[in-house]
Amino acid sequence: MIQFLARLALPTDVGAVIRAQVFWLERRPFGYPRSVDTLRSIFATGARWETSSADEIAAVRRALLRMSDSTFVDTMKLVATRDYCAPAILQALARAPSMRARMKKVGFFPSPPDDPRSSSQVRPTPSRTVLAKFGIEVLTAKPRRRTSVRIGAWRSGGREIRLDRAALFERVRSEPVEKLAHGWGLSGRGLSKACQRPQIPVPPRGYWARVQHGQKLRRPRLPELQPGEAGEIVICVPE
Repeated sequence: MIQFLARLALPTDVGAVIRAQVFWLERRPFGYPRSVDTLRSIFATGARWETSSADEIAAVRRALLRMSDSTFVDTMKLVATRDYCAPAILQALARAPSMRARMKKVGFFPSPPDDPRSSSQVRPTPSRTVLAKFGIEVLTAKPRRRTSVRIGAWRSGGREIRLDRAALFERVRSEPVEKLAHGWGLSGRGLSKACQRPQIPVPPRGYWARVQHGQKLRRPRLPELQPGEAGEIVICVPE
């Protein structure tokens, strides 16, 4: 029927048609839930929702908020498809805090990394595209930078040695890493790899043999770190 009517003429007031259709998509105590197929067929004919009054947009928003979660997701994904709706229309719909709260509830917004639900939450596809269509920018939280680097595994009865980068840099430049690591109950290879995390240069293979033969080798500078990067080293020494 929609295709037949569209061949005669497309609707002149698409906003009014959308408003009427979303009314039937609201969650009701009786009757069968309806799908968004009617709306999808309207857009498939070439109709585009480009203008609406503030009252009309508010009415559509109220209908959206009354839908079941699954119908809400389907409708939001549909109106964000291609150029079905003007950006101004979508941005006006999503401007209300209630709409953003509902979008967050159904999973369009990513959960914070420390949220216990973040690993199990199923987000609608494609959430990022939908948010962009509605003019919503989600700021991704930067991962917290560790202020310290731990070397070795903590064991019962063990102890911790805390050094800043400059102090550990001086230690690995004063004696071979293998010897230093052995005194702490660590492996030389493990200590060398651990020094890479706080960007502490370790003498290369053959360095101490060349020093014993009287060679004067260039001493590298300790690289500067960015604010917030690990500046303390915690060495876990076994009993």
